[in-house]
Amino acid sequence: MGGGGKRTAGTRHPGGSREGAFVPTTGRSVLATVVGLSGGGGLLPGGFDQRRCAAVFGTFCWVRPRQGGGQKSGLGLFPGTAPDDGRKPRSGPPTRGSGTGDAEAYKGTPHLSKRKAPVKYGIFGDIHGNLEALEAVLADMEEQGVTHPLCLGDLVGYGANPAECLEVVRAMGCPVVRGNHDDLVPSGKAPHAFSEAAKQALEYSRRQLNPGQLNYLRRLPMIWTEGPLTLVHATLDGPESWGYISTRLEAQTSFFYQKSLLSFVGHTHRPCAFAQENEVRPLEFRRVDVHPDRSKAGRKFLFNVGSVGQPRDGDWRAAYALFCPEEYWVDLRRVGYPVEKASAKILKAGLPESLSKRLFKGE
Repeated sequence: MGGGGKRTAGTRHPGGSREGAFVPTTGRSVLATVVGLSGGGGLLPGGFDQRRCAAVFGTFCWVRPRQGGGQKSGLGLFPGTAPDDGRKPRSGPPTRGSGTGDAEAYKGTPHLSKRKAPVKYGIFGDIHGNLEALEAVLADMEEQGVTHPLCLGDLVGYGANPAECLEVVRAMGCPVVRGNHDDLVPSGKAPHAFSEAAKQALEYSRRQLNPGQLNYLRRLPMIWTEGPLTLVHATLDGPESWGYISTRLEAQTSFFYQKSLLSFVGHTHRPCAFAQENEVRPLEFRRVDVHPDRSKAGRKFLFNVGSVGQPRDGDWRAAYALFCPEEYWVDLRRVGYPVEKASAKILKAGLPESLSKRLFKGE
């Protein structure tokens, strides 16, 4: 075990992408390091500022000890997979946001809790420029004790604040996969099947982003997998075809390509869940037990976590999912946010009225 750090408590996942992948079950609250979340003053008190946003959200980091050489593609969420950037190990205490070094070195950092908390993943996506919904979800993640946020993409499109949402997610430093709107905005293209409102929103997002932000979207991966988790915005069988998963047959096709215990998707803006054992069956998305069962060969789960910024299941509230590896459950969360403010900003930005109205209806 490299790096000299002590291993955090956890369980071994029997069927992950790495043999004997170790699932951490303790860690320090990462979201608690965000200035302003627990103070009730909003995510970015005083309004959005790109440099201040990077400074504030740069405190998001994986503060577990760096262990093992890992792979260059690894992001260090699971021990033995810490990123290898080719640089020599850091000597002395790490700076905030570095993601390296022993967690004990952070004891003097004012915004970090000294108490180790259970690791908990917050999986969110389809933000679509809705900064108010994103702020509310991140605040709820902090309350729920999320330590590892994971993003399913579609940061841009539809909403009034694509650049701000992109900067918040980018500064968090969490894994992000590419959504279809993230793919289309830098390309300058819009599918014929898109509504006129969606096309106008794509062009608006394109005008709002600077070259660096456009390049960030271009570089996002289509699929991310580590240990028992896989992220893809659309489907595993054709991630760049932007298909949908809402039926048992569509889930079955994606399951064929799923090698991990759990996969999380978005794209439809409608939460749903499926399990594969002897056959594929839909699940009620409410505190689903996903504990690996060796007696059920090929057991897998697929969760569509819904949308943060534009839900379409008749519920206007922002949606995201929690995964607790210590107890092996996945749950859906719904979070209210100031929808009137988000709607008014869409109109003020000159975007179609239909995009403003649909936020109230969850459609």
